[in-house]
Amino acid sequence: MRIFVAITAAVLLAGSVWAQSSEKIETSGGPKIEPGPRSGCCAMSDVIKPMAAAEASRSPIGTGSLHDVGIIPGKDGCPAGSELIEIYMDDEDDDNADSRSGWIGAIEQDRNTRFKFCRVDGDRFTSVLYSGFAVLQLSTTCPSGSASYQRTFENERNHNANTNSSSFGYGISPNWQYGNFTQLSVCLFNGLSVPPYPGTWFPDFGVEYGVFASQATLAGAPTYGSLHIDDEDGSFINHNQDDFNAEYYGSGLMMAIMSGTDNTDMQIAKVMPYCQPAASPRINGQPGPIVDIVGPDWPIILDGSPSSCADSYFVSIQLSDANWARYGPEAMRWLTAAEYSRYGPLNHFNIKKFAEDQWFTFVPGQYYRVKLAVGPTWNEKTILIYIAGYNVLTPGFKPELRVLAHVQSYGDLVGAQEQWVGTMGLASRLEGFSVEFKPPIPDLGLEYMAHLANIGDTPWVAAPAFVGTRGEARRAEGFAARVTGANASHYDVFYQCHMQGIGNSPILTGPDFCGTRGEARRIEALRIWIVAK
Repeated sequence: MRIFVAITAAVLLAGSVWAQSSEKIETSGGPKIEPGPRSGCCAMSDVIKPMAAAEASRSPIGTGSLHDVGIIPGKDGCPAGSELIEIYMDDEDDDNADSRSGWIGAIEQDRNTRFKFCRVDGDRFTSVLYSGFAVLQLSTTCPSGSASYQRTFENERNHNANTNSSSFGYGISPNWQYGNFTQLSVCLFNGLSVPPYPGTWFPDFGVEYGVFASQATLAGAPTYGSLHIDDEDGSFINHNQDDFNAEYYGSGLMMAIMSGTDNTDMQIAKVMPYCQPAASPRINGQPGPIVDIVGPDWPIILDGSPSSCADSYFVSIQLSDANWARYGPEAMRWLTAAEYSRYGPLNHFNIKKFAEDQWFTFVPGQYYRVKLAVGPTWNEKTILIYIAGYNVLTPGFKPELRVLAHVQSYGDLVGAQEQWVGTMGLASRLEGFSVEFKPPIPDLGLEYMAHLANIGDTPWVAAPAFVGTRGEARRAEGFAARVTGANASHYDVFYQCHMQGIGNSPILTGPDFCGTRGEARRIEALRIWIVAK
């Protein structure tokens, strides 16, 4: 490729040539460009010296490849045997406006920017067929399928503290720093816009890592981030532009990844480990697909934290019927800090309050669709909720329970509140049990314990945990239960047990013990229920 560059008092980076005329200079390595005139700048040596220094310090190959490149490490650091490269830029001191967002890996930024890269074999990227991205260039030439681009930063001019290091001593060439200037060279890959399939996504180096890319140039990455770098104000190099060739970039793709004139914006994508975003909502702790809400005055809490590979969240609620058909408007929003502040964090998001702020009214006997979607690649899951028509604090209200008993020769038997679960007159021992609220009652819990043959009393366990044994031929000889939680004072728990040789016990209330101790007498069935006072 050949470039024709017209310059006036400019610097030819590729050849370390200083020209005072406006003649066309022919060089290689980029597109044909026709610049306009520039105003004068600085002493010739201020720019010639870094180029000479860069040539003198050109490093050997660090990976055994002809095309070393640098990837952005994540929380795992560099792959085993990979050199860590750090390039520290002393950014503008006055009214510093450095900022970051999203995933930037191990790069550090406060009022200055510390880049971190891991040296890897760049030829492993030639099979990536998925859109546009860039990696740091660390060899004389870039891998097949990529082109070299440079961006030169003018860093803080006064008392500049730029520095760089390479853990194995291979250096940072062809990148360089001199005085208050830093130049980064990147290899830009322009792949095909096709969905990823095995062998076409990014190589697996065994660690989390990222590359320079934006969502516009590399769709489908697990997550994205960005850096805004506040470069020296009042640059004398190019009318406050950081890149010697900013207006000469031959690639619009590159400008979507690194851009800016007075300052620099850099886009970053985490590419490994690869996973597709997946929404995984819970309503009042239940995954659905249908969740019963106790009553119209009861909380409806969304937990979106089980979702994976997500960096953004969208919620909506809409009137429905039992067959999931949608009716009327859909209250929806991408969640921001404002929503989290008003409705709670992602793991305890008050979807009921959110809906009511959108003029929704929850009606007993009605169904509603609650949707959670995640990005950057859209994935959604919807839960259907049903609003029951009773008040759980009304005296006599009985929460629905699922009672499971594990019985000799029969295995797990299941019943509901107030039902006997187990056997009578069949000489089959009950070996363990569990109780679960269906649906859960907010601020109300249940604990229970059992007395087991040759073990004695178990610890108290919280519903819906199983207490007892399976597969040990060990009889349960008694149990007790008690209500817990902020609303425990509004409820009583009642229960009975059927005992070997005795029959049914009286109805007991928590935490009284039902059964026997020290008599080697099995219980064969139980029943349990809870009633609002």
